[in-house]
Amino acid sequence: MSALRQLLLLLVVLLGGGTAHAQPTAPAWSGVDLSIVEGLHVPRPDGYTSGITADFKGGLVRVFVGPSELAASWWVVRMTQVVEKQKPTAVPFPAAAEPQAEPVAADPAAPPTPPALLDSADELWASGDRLVIVRLGNVGIMVEVSSGARDKAEAVAAALLPAPGVPLAPPELRKVGTEWRLDVPLSEPPLQVRYEGGQLSGSPGLTFSMPPTAAVVYDHQGRMSRQDFDPMGLVIEVPPPWKDHVLGERPPAVPASPPEPK
Repeated sequence: MSALRQLLLLLVVLLGGGTAHAQPTAPAWSGVDLSIVEGLHVPRPDGYTSGITADFKGGLVRVFVGPSELAASWWVVRMTQVVEKQKPTAVPFPAAAEPQAEPVAADPAAPPTPPALLDSADELWASGDRLVIVRLGNVGIMVEVSSGARDKAEAVAAALLPAPGVPLAPPELRKVGTEWRLDVPLSEPPLQVRYEGGQLSGSPGLTFSMPPTAAVVYDHQGRMSRQDFDPMGLVIEVPPPWKDHVLGERPPAVPASPPEPK
């Protein structure tokens, strides 16, 4: 093999490796089953950039199932700004625990201790135990309550559904005569839908005399799918609000200083 051919093959390998490294990380979670979280009311859609909200006694849970880690990271920053008065601060990774001299044997009859998912979260903000904002991959979770925010956030994180899941189809806008009809994919339970702009015509269903500028559908697992339309009701691509966001990273724990010699 000639030296030139070897050089070309090396360049292909290097460029190929660089391209693969630049690809976005696939979503780790497809949704969240809030029905298994104790005490939560039926969730409601809170907007495409806010996610879904479920109330419980004394507080609320907000979940954002994003299409990517970048989207969820952007959402975390947005939530810290929404609750700015509570002064949430970034929580670093926990410091490594010191090994015990004599580890205590676990009770074989006791149920296994669930892992503390927030300890390994990609981003974590808190204000005491009243507010927790956390990102786990492509999902953001926020809990506001008088006390016990971390425990509730752990319970919601334990209800995440691993990917891959069936993608949620976007709504479609069809021209019917002189009107536009918004068709929502069939689902059980039915999808919830929101639209922006437009003018309803008074005909049955979501029928418009002027087309909406956007429509969003939500399912019971917190997933969302948005579609934007031009003034003629044709599909257009609009950059998401997180397009220029820089992915956040959780700060490492500062190692404890060794005690001063006496």
